Parts: sequence; structure tokens; C-alpha cells
Amino acid sequence: MSFEAFGKIKRQTLKSSQSFEWQATHAIWKAKKDRDMFYVYILRSQSDPRRIYRGVTRDLQTRLKDHNKGKSVHTNKYKPWRLVFYAAFEDKASAERFEAYLKTASGIAFARKRLLNS
Repeated sequence: MSFEAFGKIKRQTLKSSQSFEWQATHAIWKAKKDRDMFYVYILRSQSDPRRIYRGVTRDLQTRLKDHNKGKSVHTNKYKPWRLVFYAAFEDKASAERFEAYLKTASGIAFARKRLLNS
């Protein structure tokens, strides 16, 4: 499955060699620049790197802060989290379809092979 199946997106993969501060700053800059976008993102737990979380949001900066403050019951146990991938979509429906795909067996395999740095 290709990204084109989910509509127009902007794709950004973050390299493990980039510092967490750079990744967060870059994500914040992109979020401010593209306020009208919907973001599908993948987080990796820093306390247990085997743990991955996939989600969708309009405000990537705030959502990452919320995950790291423990405001989500699904991510609270494995905080802190590091942003490892995000894609920007122009419409909510496309973003939600891509997020749902990433949570399927095929999507998990795709993310491991193409999106994650491990």
C-alpha cells in the first residue's frame, strides 16, 4: 500500500541520529507552519523501546506534550515518548484512514519496514 491511497500528505521520517531536541523543535515548527493539517504520528517509548504508539491529531506539539505528561491512559505507563515519524494530511478522513491502516497487521509490518528506525 502506498501513501497515495490516503490522499495528499507530507511525509517526514526522523532519523535516530537526530537529537530529541531537534526532533521536537522540528515537529513544533512544522505544526505551527501547517496548523490546518492533520497529523498521523508514531511515538516510541524511551523507557521501553519495544513500545510503539500511533495516533492522529491537529496539534502535534500539544499532543506530544500531553503524552509525556501522562494525560493519556494508553501511553502513561511507558512515558517518556519520542516522536519517530509523522505525516501531515490535508483532510481528517485521510489521516484517520492512514492511522487505522497503521494499526492493522499489514500496517504494523509496513511501519516496521519503512517508517521506524529499527
